Amino acid sequence: MKRFATILIAVRIPVLLLFIVLTAASVWTLPHIDLDLSIVPLLKADETNLQEARDFSRALPQTPVEIIITVQWPQAIGTAQLIELGRFGERISQLPEVRSVTSLATVQVIEAAGPGSLLQLLPRPKSLLQLSADEPVSAIVDRHPLLQHRLISKDRRSAVILVHRAPRRDAQAKSMSTSRYARLEAIETFAESNKPAGTTVRLLGPPLIERAMRRTMIHDMIQCVALELLFFLILLPILFRTLRGLVIPLLVITTALALHLGLTYFLGWSISIIETAIPGLIIIIALCDAIHMMHRYENALAEHQDRRRAILEMMEKVGLACFYTSLTTALGFLSLLIAPHPAVRDFAYSASIGIGIAFICVVTLMPLLLSLWPAKPQAHSRTVKLPLPMYGRPMLTGILFLVLALAAALGTQRIVIDSRWLEELPDSTPAVQNLHWYEANFGGILRLDVQIVGDLNSPKVLRLCEALQQRVASEQGVSHVESYTQWAREMLGNPKTPAGTLDDQQLKRGLALIKLTGNMFPNHLITRNFDRGRIRFFTTDVGTNRFLELKSIIESHAQTLEPDLKASVIGFDLIAHQSSRLVVTTMMRSFMLSVLVITVFIMLAYRSIKLGLIALVPNVLPILIGLGLTGWLGIDLRIGIVMIYCVGIGLAVDDSIHVLTRYSQERHDHPDQSVGQHLTQTMRSTGSALVITSVVLGIGTLSYLPSSFKSLRDVGILLTAIVTTALLADLYLLPHLIERFYAKKPAEAEKPEKPEKPEKPEQ
Repeated sequence: MKRFATILIAVRIPVLLLFIVLTAASVWTLPHIDLDLSIVPLLKADETNLQEARDFSRALPQTPVEIIITVQWPQAIGTAQLIELGRFGERISQLPEVRSVTSLATVQVIEAAGPGSLLQLLPRPKSLLQLSADEPVSAIVDRHPLLQHRLISKDRRSAVILVHRAPRRDAQAKSMSTSRYARLEAIETFAESNKPAGTTVRLLGPPLIERAMRRTMIHDMIQCVALELLFFLILLPILFRTLRGLVIPLLVITTALALHLGLTYFLGWSISIIETAIPGLIIIIALCDAIHMMHRYENALAEHQDRRRAILEMMEKVGLACFYTSLTTALGFLSLLIAPHPAVRDFAYSASIGIGIAFICVVTLMPLLLSLWPAKPQAHSRTVKLPLPMYGRPMLTGILFLVLALAAALGTQRIVIDSRWLEELPDSTPAVQNLHWYEANFGGILRLDVQIVGDLNSPKVLRLCEALQQRVASEQGVSHVESYTQWAREMLGNPKTPAGTLDDQQLKRGLALIKLTGNMFPNHLITRNFDRGRIRFFTTDVGTNRFLELKSIIESHAQTLEPDLKASVIGFDLIAHQSSRLVVTTMMRSFMLSVLVITVFIMLAYRSIKLGLIALVPNVLPILIGLGLTGWLGIDLRIGIVMIYCVGIGLAVDDSIHVLTRYSQERHDHPDQSVGQHLTQTMRSTGSALVITSVVLGIGTLSYLPSSFKSLRDVGILLTAIVTTALLADLYLLPHLIERFYAKKPAEAEKPEKPEKPEKPEQ
């Protein structure tokens, strides 16, 4: 590191110009980076299941619904309201962003002919608008259950327009999500300005939720970064008492962050919800190393009164520790490459690259900028004099940390791995309010699809499917169901008989009439040869745990079906829930490998198995405290939270390595001193830097607390706990462990020889 700094100072101008050009190019890319908060990255977990879901969708195709528009009148819907709805839907269908629309005004229902008619056996589709001329709309809806929960509300005052998206014409666009939101805003603006008079219009659907999450995330991230910078602008001048102590670390971390984001853009990557923690990780790693270097530089400058010598000593004493911290953190993330989830592997690559960029910026820009910054000789270091960390009372320290660890272990037993669609957004968000209103007045929009394979033309099979539907529909969180069995009843005029009570003759007739529906044939529910079908259960935002419980319930009921009738849960919503849980469980399991890799590296770097095992304690303890706090506070373990432990392990390892590196240097420079003396000198130099970095990071995490995004608020709480625990463990617990268990200590120098007792004089 010392030789590298010497070469760097010699060519500092070209290197500085190179960084300026790269940073400027990276800053230009920032508005163009794609922030993808959709479930698409989660669907890549299991290619086999994904291919099965695609095949299922091809076999039972349906026109995709992108947006649901609800129109609410002050009175019950009648003929006049249906006419208004039809005109409104027709205008929406003419938008270039829309392929087609379906609404209560355009849908057709099956009406049986009167008794004795020759056409009684044939299905007769009629529009609801036509039928409403003779009887109230509510009576027609009661007679046709397929309309309920989907196109008209429970109180009969609200109707739905289903907007089917048009094929994308901008396939070459850099960001498909941006074009999607542009189409959404065009439809949203048109609907609000052209709605029927006296009505309330609401828009909902996955695109609106994703857009709300994107906007909230971007707003909160900008707010958090701004508050962090504000805290740093206040704290760094206080801690270092020099302008360079403020400007140079901030330039380093902002350059590292910009270069990483610029590389993300040029590589054509998008930032998924799993990767949103990486910018924060880069800021933390770069800032910690920059503060350690600045602290060492200020002390060396006061000691030697020579700027060049201070820079070289900074690189020699701290540069190696920064290399170790970056390497161990990167190795920890690279251990995630064994994960069975592509999104987790992408996170590992991106995080490792970001850490590498942060290290390069720190070890290059710090000596470069310090060599250009004028520095007058100073009598003493200008860094703030913090209370010297003095470890002592090993018994009390051990008991306190043991109690803390036991409490955390009990908290981990309360951890729940769960996630909900809307949990990240505040209830005041319009998209959340509209969805809650829809769930209360119509039903859920999340789908749990069951694939039925067998002879679906059999009355016996139809009864079995009805029985399965009835059992699952009564479960909590399931609002309604849609299947081909309902179409069979529709063909028969929807007789008011319980499921399973229709005779074979009636069921055969209903199944035969389905085949005669022509263009109205329910292709999305059953194939034309009746060998494959779909039972779709609609659920509210029940969360991953409940969704997978419903899957297990369906599978248990499916085991009671006929041997030649197969029922399996399938679909993209299921894959997203399973993948979300897989991300969390995979990353938590991979932490064990990360800890193992880091421990082995410490053993090799410091040539001591015992020292590596000792360092394991302060590295794991902060993560244990964070997990315990997660359980005690009732914070669900989800994707937005599990990322914080990636950051936490990096912080804990960084602090430990700085202490171990300085301790090793003291042992090398002063071999005749005792372990206690080595540790005291380590705490006087590195201990103060650890306190400074922890104070800066701890106060910086307060910027997360005002966030609207729930995960960011939780991150602020947990990260503060991890930072505090890591500091205390490395200042007080690690020295005691080294003193107690580290074997490589000069025994002769440790314990001075006791003077011999004088012999008692003879009496």
